[in-house]
Amino acid sequence: MGNSIVAGNIAPIDKEMENFGIFLSLGHNLLGENRKMGITADTKLASTDLILTGTIDMAIAPLADNGGATPSHKPVLKSQVLDAGSNTLINDTIIYDQRGSDFYRVNNGLIDIGSVEGEDNIECLFNWAEEEYSALLSPSKPGTALWDIYTYRYYSISDAYVGVSLANDHVYYMGAKATRNK
Repeated sequence: MGNSIVAGNIAPIDKEMENFGIFLSLGHNLLGENRKMGITADTKLASTDLILTGTIDMAIAPLADNGGATPSHKPVLKSQVLDAGSNTLINDTIIYDQRGSDFYRVNNGLIDIGSVEGEDNIECLFNWAEEEYSALLSPSKPGTALWDIYTYRYYSISDAYVGVSLANDHVYYMGAKATRNK
């Protein structure tokens, strides 16, 4: 098992995994809850496996419609799972996460643990800006790119850029005069 979450289950005993054999981890998993691993029997964890330090709501949000065909658990901000997976554990043909073609599997260069990619603060900022300034920042949800010290999105219809400097966290806009929707 690798890049997986086995945590926050509600069984009264052996909450996470009852293991009747040998559990061998490929690494980059989030296990247990409240600093308890939650796996019984012979367990061989990888050095990259994480034990959840608090409750499950510190890692993932409740099951919800986060886009795509099926409900999913989306990582919350500052979750241990963000950028903690291993890109080498996924097949090169897997481009999108559980939700489908609007949601890339690798965000910020590193995969998240679990089947759904979370958003970091920069992604949240871009999504807010696209909602507040939709007439200017379209089409919404273009790919996020990196150039030198900037994370940015380019909006082809309005020929505009929104970027965040990784050096100082300042937000930059380049394009036509911005007017807010509301």
